[in-house]
Amino acid sequence: MYLVTAYRWGLTNNHHYYVYAGPDKNKAIDLAQEETRGCGGKYGCAVYAFTEDGVNYTLEAYFPSSYDEVKPYHDERSDMFRRLGVILHNYACGTVYLPDPDRVGTLKPVKMEPPGWVVDAVKREEELAGAIAKRSKEKVEGCKQ
Repeated sequence: MYLVTAYRWGLTNNHHYYVYAGPDKNKAIDLAQEETRGCGGKYGCAVYAFTEDGVNYTLEAYFPSSYDEVKPYHDERSDMFRRLGVILHNYACGTVYLPDPDRVGTLKPVKMEPPGWVVDAVKREEELAGAIAKRSKEKVEGCKQ
């Protein structure tokens, strides 16, 4: 069984979607190449071959995005920025998590008043996310104070 996955900029932790799943390797490769060409360089496409039980897989072919990556990869920097966003949101809501001197290796919540510009910036982003999410019936959580 073959699975073709398109990864935005080749990143496994960015937007991705499935192009094909089926038994035909040639079809999988052709569709991956065509999808990559058709996306104007934004997406790289991977062709995975799965074992019969569907558990193990190998990368059979990869057609890179315009970044010319060798294979799909996980971007730690993107994860860092997501974590920083959570930290900033918590701070805007009045809580930071600091090392707990009584319990090594753990964090404890500490109340801290953020400056107004931080609160305002986070509120703007919450409003934007809420407006976008409303269209898809999702819920955006704001500060719980």
